[in-house]
Amino acid sequence: ANPVLLMMGEASYALYLIHIPLFTAWRGIVSAMTGVSSSYRLELGEAAAMLTTSLLVSVLVYLWFERHARRWIRQRINGPTKRPPPNA
Repeated sequence: ANPVLLMMGEASYALYLIHIPLFTAWRGIVSAMTGVSSSYRLELGEAAAMLTTSLLVSVLVYLWFERHARRWIRQRINGPTKRPPPNA
């Protein structure tokens, strides 16, 4: 019943979708800035920053896109309702 864990559960599909593009972009940017091959091994600090960034971006994608898309799809399937379901 922890609100943070509930939000992460809701945002888990967004995390699934965005973690690889973010990881690829991260490695490409670091490689371009440092001149190191993009196949380098992440350091602990980088891995922690990558995890934090992925979690934050997935919550934002959920809040700004996925939640509204779910509501829109449900309205198309079920027809308009007076009130959307909570946390839809």
